[in-house]
Amino acid sequence: VTGLRILAFPCNQFGGQEPGTNAEIKQFAVGRGAKYDLFAKVDVNGDDAHPAVAVSEAA
Repeated sequence: VTGLRILAFPCNQFGGQEPGTNAEIKQFAVGRGAKYDLFAKVDVNGDDAHPAVAVSEAA
């Protein structure tokens, strides 16, 4: 789809699905042909939630 950009923010707050380091997560994604922007692991819930998540939830 033209104009669609996927932004991936790994998070370990949902059942421990992303326990690895940022480097391990990137290696896993690239090794499987990821073609999206991959950012550092973030919190999406609570006081430490990443600001990008707050913006997307408000939309």
